[in-house]
This record gives sequence, C-alpha cells and structure tokens, in this order.
Amino acid sequence: MKKTIKTLVIAGGLLFASNFATGQDLTFGAKGGLNYSMLTGGVSDGNGLGFHVGGIASYDFSDKMGLRGELLFSTRALSSTEEIEIIDSKIKTSSTPSFVAIPVLFNYSFDKISLMAGPQFSILASYKAEVETTIASLDPVTAEVEGTDGLRSFSVDFALGAEYSVSDNVGVSLRYVRALQSLADLDNDDSRYNVIQLSAVYKF
Repeated sequence: MKKTIKTLVIAGGLLFASNFATGQDLTFGAKGGLNYSMLTGGVSDGNGLGFHVGGIASYDFSDKMGLRGELLFSTRALSSTEEIEIIDSKIKTSSTPSFVAIPVLFNYSFDKISLMAGPQFSILASYKAEVETTIASLDPVTAEVEGTDGLRSFSVDFALGAEYSVSDNVGVSLRYVRALQSLADLDNDDSRYNVIQLSAVYKF
C-alpha cells in the first residue's frame, strides 16, 4: 500500500510537469532555509533546528491564482531531556530524521505577497539518534541508533504559509507544516511533527 501511494505521488508529479512544461506561465526556482521542528504527543517531546533545500516549479492559472510544487530535502532535528527523580537519572536524546518532502500548494497572490496552502507528502530517507543516559554521579553512557525500523516511511502533512517577493527573482517565505500522521508506525503512538520553515527563494 505504501509503495502504491509513493508511486501515485511520483506519477502525479511527472504528469504535472509534462502537462505544463511548455506553458509560458510555468516558472522554476530554488529555495533553502531553516526548520524549527517540534515533536508533540509522544512519550517524550522535543524540538530543534534543521534545514531544507531544493527546487520549486510554479504554474499561474491567472494573475492571482496558481499552483506551486516543490521537491525538498529536509531535516527535522530534535533534542529532548527527561529526568527520572526516583533513580536520580537523566536521559538526553538527540535525533535527526531526514525526509524527501513534496509540497503541492495552491497559492493566491496580491501585490508582492502570496498565500499558500495544501498537502505535503514526506518520505523518510534516514534516521539517526544518540541517547545519553546519566545515573546519579556515574559517567554518562551513550548509545547510537541508526535506521528507519519502526518509523513511518511515508506520511501526509498539511502546509500553510506566505511568501513575500523582494524583487522579480528573490523572495522570502514563512511556512507552518503540521504532520497529519504519527512519526512512529504504531497504532497507539500519536507523536507528530510541527515545523516552522523560514526560506530564501530564487526564481530563474
């Protein structure tokens, strides 16, 4: 089922590109910036800074309405600390999941501002974590985890944001992304990402 969904997303992107590749209102560009990620709803919450970088393709239906597709490599770094008073211990976890993100957003433009909203499809590319455990006055013990076992390989998010055009080619954008599915591939887990993205955009 997951492979089928991925195939449909990729096929849809190729269809979008083929339909509008010769259109005069199709523009391309690149973007990159910072991610501030928050994981909530799980056993332990966390937050941290990551980054995103990739390409964009925009098609304008009119002067005000359009469609924006993006292909991004995105990291959602997290750091959390949990203290257990009973045994005087502290567990510090740092993780860096990486995703291939495909937002497909409808946009409405006025003056130099574009408002955007729509789904984002996220494919988990890699996952690395470091867990440091300290008990009382003993030296910390560190364990490293790598791999995507037990994590959701494909998820759907909702994205909402705005972009300001500094010039015809340069813009800045602010976007909020809310995961609609949990990070862990478990029925009883509801750990979800909230990501705030600040980006610089360049249109060719």
